[in-house]
Amino acid sequence: MSNVLMIIFSSLAALSVTFMLFTRNIMYAAFGLVTTLISLAGIYVLFGAEFVAVSQLMIYVGGIIVLLLFAIMLTQRTNAGVLISGTSRLFIAPFSAAVLLILLGSLLWKFPLAPKAVESDDPIGELGIRLLSEHLVSMELIAMLLLVVLIGAATIAGKFYITNRRRTS
Repeated sequence: MSNVLMIIFSSLAALSVTFMLFTRNIMYAAFGLVTTLISLAGIYVLFGAEFVAVSQLMIYVGGIIVLLLFAIMLTQRTNAGVLISGTSRLFIAPFSAAVLLILLGSLLWKFPLAPKAVESDDPIGELGIRLLSEHLVSMELIAMLLLVVLIGAATIAGKFYITNRRRTS
């Protein structure tokens, strides 16, 4: 049964990511991101990382997506251009993903995961130990997602600042 659920969640995540890449409506892309995050939370639950799944649902779906939707609704202009212009951007993303996958794979090949640390009676300490041993890959993926969100927010804020400066001067 868990294999069937894994196939369902991973297929849903892949389909929603593909939808996000090829849609020209930014609101639809945001809802595709919600679907992707929910399906990833389902995958985390299947792998026994319930804490990471609940954290992702609360932080990303409950907070970041709501903030993103408010930002889209407040800054939406009628003369906004399309999200993807040109076919060159469609080749950059898969190439970057392949390079990142090769780099991460080579790191995992060179430096295997450390043996399990000594457990303690402290539940907070045990949570930290589990997050950095059993769920290390999940934590790295979450950290990479946060980095991408920060870079995207800085890019959007920079474009907004430049556009407003041109209007006032």
